[in-house]
Formats: sequence, C-alpha cells, structure tokens
Amino acid sequence: MNALSASQVDTKLLRELYRTDDVARAVLDHFSHRERNWKEIVVDRLLLNIGNEGSQASRSDVVRVLRGLEKTGCGKFIVGRGGHPSRFRWDVEMVAVGRHAAGQPTVIEEVDPATPTEEEAETVSESASSNGVRELTHAFRLRPDLPVSFTLPVDLTAAEAARLADFIRTLPFDETTGAI
Repeated sequence: MNALSASQVDTKLLRELYRTDDVARAVLDHFSHRERNWKEIVVDRLLLNIGNEGSQASRSDVVRVLRGLEKTGCGKFIVGRGGHPSRFRWDVEMVAVGRHAAGQPTVIEEVDPATPTEEEAETVSESASSNGVRELTHAFRLRPDLPVSFTLPVDLTAAEAARLADFIRTLPFDETTGAI
C-alpha cells in the first residue's frame, strides 16, 4: 500500500466536511472506530450503523456525505442499479480517513486490493475454537436488516449439515403471526 499524496486526497476539504457537517462527523467517527477497512460500503448498512450509534441521519444525508467524500478524492459513490445497492467504493483506507478527518495523526493509504467489500467481509471468517477444531463463521442475511451467523467446523460433513437443517425445521413457527 502506498501513502497518497496530498493532491490525491483533499485533506483540507475532508477536515472541513468533518468540522461543519454533523452527519459527516457521525459517518467519519464511525469509520474511525472500525477495526478493519472495506473496499466498499453500502449506503443502507452505513445508515443503520450510524443510527445504532445515535445519529438521526436520513438516507439522503448519508448519500450527501458520501458524495462529499468523493469530492475529497477518497473514492467513488455508485448509485444502485439493476438490483445492486447504492454504495461507496474506497480508493483509500476508510479507517484512516475517519481518523484523519477527526484530527488524529494518520497517514491515508491506498486501499489494499485484497481488502474485502462489506458483503465479503461478513460472509466467512476462519478461526480455531478452544478445543482445537478449525471453524468457519458463515454470515447469512436472513432479512435486509438482519444478518445471522453460524460457526461451524471447517470439515462439516453433508450428514452434519442435514442434521442442522433438520434442527432448524423443528423450530416452532406460528404461521398466523410469523413468530417463533
């Protein structure tokens, strides 16, 4: 990864956006507190995240901020079409952008091409459990606003998968109310 020159990211405009816009401040603070970078972030997910952190922003507010970040040279805002959501594709590391905007001494670097998108980042992660079994955590978007995850052994067999599917089918479900 390379540090970007000041001519590629307008850091003055970035800090001005942070200083003068409450929604931009909420968005950039959210980025600054992240542990990992993504190469893409979906507008609706970002709106949900900052809402969970106490921001009263609207979707149009978030789009306006992302378009402002595009003007600073941090990436590109992409309008959703053909079933794809509106999103922001980063040219630089979003965590560093958030920290730099807040005045923290940070070098803004180009985003690593291997950095996952938001969707890829939540799909599968591998780890080892305390008993030494290698596991994968699989994320599944049950509803647009409700991801669920399962941690399963890396070497899950077809029989184990069938048992798990059978278990899920046994969960009580009330068809009149839609509740379990």
